[in-house]
Amino acid sequence: MATTKLPFVSHQHRHISFAVCIVLLILLVTPQLSRGFLFLGDRLLIAGREQLLLPVARVAVLLDPEAEQLMRLGKLYVQAGQREKAEQILTEAVIADPTVRGVHYELARTLFVQGNYAQALSRLGDELTRHPDNLKALYLRGLTYSYLGYWDEASADFSAFIAATPFAPWARIDLSWGYLATGKYNEAETVLREVVKNVPNNPWALNNLGLALMNQGRYDEANMAFAQTVSAIDVLEVGQFLTAYPEASAQQFPRSRAQLRRGVGFNIAVLAENRGNTAQAIQLYQQVVADADGQQTIGDIPIEVIQGHVAELQARSAQ
Repeated sequence: MATTKLPFVSHQHRHISFAVCIVLLILLVTPQLSRGFLFLGDRLLIAGREQLLLPVARVAVLLDPEAEQLMRLGKLYVQAGQREKAEQILTEAVIADPTVRGVHYELARTLFVQGNYAQALSRLGDELTRHPDNLKALYLRGLTYSYLGYWDEASADFSAFIAATPFAPWARIDLSWGYLATGKYNEAETVLREVVKNVPNNPWALNNLGLALMNQGRYDEANMAFAQTVSAIDVLEVGQFLTAYPEASAQQFPRSRAQLRRGVGFNIAVLAENRGNTAQAIQLYQQVVADADGQQTIGDIPIEVIQGHVAELQARSAQ
């Protein structure tokens, strides 16, 4: 019986088909592998193994160098505290695809934390031009304007954010800083009363409320607000701190809480001075300086300026 001999070309077709299947399988699996490596990187960060992040991250990018993956990788570097590397990766993500939602925003966040406010503002403009409904970008732009001293622009962004997100305590607190800086103390009081009504133990809102009241000459009410601030600081928890400062770490909490307490102590000293209680004010200023713990400033005020002011008050009292 004659046997049918398959032509060699059929084997070629089978080999080619098999190769195509392998390539398609690789293309399908690669993004999942990349996401798997990024998930592993996240687990390593949680476990405190930041030193293993770099090799894992490199594999993830090699597997899938798309903008969204690069953006996720950049956020991992942010969480690891490697800001410069995060900026580099997120810049690559912007170049890979500038239209991806959030990519300009994530780069702006990194630039903002590093103090590059003008560059952050530019990136936030790019994000909001492409995605005007990105409320996180709108909020961060308001915050960036605040740091640059552009209070009118900051107020506009915070007001727009509050309109879109009615329960927005932090936007109201940040808005109040602009009002305080520009002497709009009644407006500051109004937005802060709204915060305190909903979040009564927020020390940042209470402190700013005290400042707004003090600058209106309502000293008894200001004294009460500052007393409530001190009580709120005493029960402040790390979770509240991280909500206020998302880019911070739990390790920074004790020092930051101490700084907040000294800032309120300084405000109470100013209140005592405004009420004409010079001896009490001198004592309170001196206590703030004694508690400085190596800090060169209380808020934005250099320690030597406070010491000089105390010397002037002492000299005036001696006359």
